[in-house]
Amino acid sequence: MHAGVKRGVPLCGVLALLLIGCAPMPPSKLREVAQVRNAFSADEARAMLGKGKGTIKGSALIRQSGGGIVTCAGLEVSLIPQTAYAKERIKLIYGDREGGYADVERAEALNLAPGLPEFIQLTRKTVCDAQGFFQFDEVGPGRWYVATSVIWRVGYDKQGGHLATRVEVVSDEVHQIVLTPHAL
Repeated sequence: MHAGVKRGVPLCGVLALLLIGCAPMPPSKLREVAQVRNAFSADEARAMLGKGKGTIKGSALIRQSGGGIVTCAGLEVSLIPQTAYAKERIKLIYGDREGGYADVERAEALNLAPGLPEFIQLTRKTVCDAQGFFQFDEVGPGRWYVATSVIWRVGYDKQGGHLATRVEVVSDEVHQIVLTPHAL
């Protein structure tokens, strides 16, 4: 060995590391992560989650291009207190503070930071039954978001999307809603 050459990483290994370092980043890594700028008010959400006399019940479904209907059967439904944080998050996902529909492609392309743990904890959850129906009882007065997904697979591809709408509960009313891309 020559006096000036040390043993270690072979030259081809150094070149490989340099090339990897120069490789273009995948598009998902280049996008800025969308952040909710409003602070989350746990006290506001907690106050809304107290027991009330309202009921929100409904279903969620999407009609496939071939005419079949897919529901939210077995999937989670969230009842989210409408705080400033929730309004901004809903707008980032659906493009509107009232809610809406985000198909799978849009939702996967959206580089949204995960929800704060306390925001997620202060959300009521249920699961759609086998027919795609859900119900929240003892809902307190206030403005709420109801959000769920209707997603299925065709081969390896996911289809469908995420649905949300805003509901205002005043007292002991029963609100019947249908979450579908065409009704939102």
